[in-house]
Amino acid sequence: MNTLIAYSTRYGTSEKVAHLLAERLPGNVHVQNVVEQPEVEWATIDM
Repeated sequence: MNTLIAYSTRYGTSEKVAHLLAERLPGNVHVQNVVEQPEVEWATIDM
């Protein structure tokens, strides 16, 4: 399963939580800051 965790953060807490969550999810997990990388490759994500 391909999973995307998209986040935005001001102080870094959301980024830390996103990475902690990614470690616990099965399959291919991509963590992306939507402020730094606003374009998402939807074809690579299972919906």
